[in-house]
Amino acid sequence: MSEQDTILIADFDNKTGDPFFDGTLKQALAVQLEQSPYLNIFSDERVSDALRYMKRSANERLTREVAKEICQRQGLKALLVGSITPLGGHYVLALEVINAQNGDVLARAQKESG
Repeated sequence: MSEQDTILIADFDNKTGDPFFDGTLKQALAVQLEQSPYLNIFSDERVSDALRYMKRSANERLTREVAKEICQRQGLKALLVGSITPLGGHYVLALEVINAQNGDVLARAQKESG
C-alpha cells in the first residue's frame, strides 16, 4: 500500500450476542485509523452510495463479501475485517487486512481482553 491509500472497514462479525458491539468496534477502529497519515477511511456515506449503485439497501450489513465487492468496484486496494468472540469471561478480538483484489491476507492481529 502506498501513502494515503483508502481502506474500507467491514462490519465486525459479532459472535457475542451483545448488540453493544455491533457498531461500537467499527467506529472505535475508524477513529484510531483516521489518525494515520498513511490511510484514508472509505466513509459510511460513500459506502451507502456504493451499495445503492449496486442495487442494494444503503444500510445493508457490510460483510466481508459485500465489502470486497465494494472495494473491487471502487478500486480500493484493501479492506479490514474483524470479529469479536466470547472466550470464558474474556473476549477475543481478531482483525485482518485483506487485499481486495485477490483476497490474500496482508496482516492479521488478535487480542484477548477481559
